[in-house]
Amino acid sequence: MQNAVIPANAVTMADNGQSVTSSRIVAEVFGKEHRDVLKRIRNIEVPLEWGVRNFAQSSYINAQNKEQPEYQITKDGFVLLVMGFTGKKAMAFKLAYIEAFNKMERALNRQPDPTSIEGAIIRNVIGMAPLEQARLLVAMETKQFPKQIAKLAAPKPQPLPAPTADGLTGYNVTGLRRLLREMGVRKSWVASARRDVLIMLILHEGSGTTA
Repeated sequence: MQNAVIPANAVTMADNGQSVTSSRIVAEVFGKEHRDVLKRIRNIEVPLEWGVRNFAQSSYINAQNKEQPEYQITKDGFVLLVMGFTGKKAMAFKLAYIEAFNKMERALNRQPDPTSIEGAIIRNVIGMAPLEQARLLVAMETKQFPKQIAKLAAPKPQPLPAPTADGLTGYNVTGLRRLLREMGVRKSWVASARRDVLIMLILHEGSGTTA
């Protein structure tokens, strides 16, 4: 049996921390009309509480900018829903979907190694709630980790302490010029300035005084 490929976002993380898929993606993967999948879900005979827990009503905006119904489906709901799906590729898609659910659940249950890169990222996102930490871990685990999130999660640069005259005594001219570059000073005459002038400029810039 050939391995089936399903969309990378087939299984995502719901607001309550559960791994879910959507009825639209199920329809797409198994080659069915979405309205038929919706009908099948509504006709499943299960206790009301179980149905609400595993088939959460939701909605999306279609290409015509109209709100349309869909369901957010848990792993248990998915297994029940696709039980009767048949066809040459159906079993392969079922197995691929279940593996995607398992992968998501492993990511949700895993705690980051505090010495790892991802552990450092999580620690440095100030004020991130546990659920958001879990989302970030899941994004990394499932390779859905866009650069903008990585940038947001990167350690925040700490402001340099204001320089003092005593603290600059050990710097030579080259070191003073490098320090000015790090402070964002790009004045053309710095390259030829004397050491005492460079020190005065660093103290001036470090104080936040504007000329």
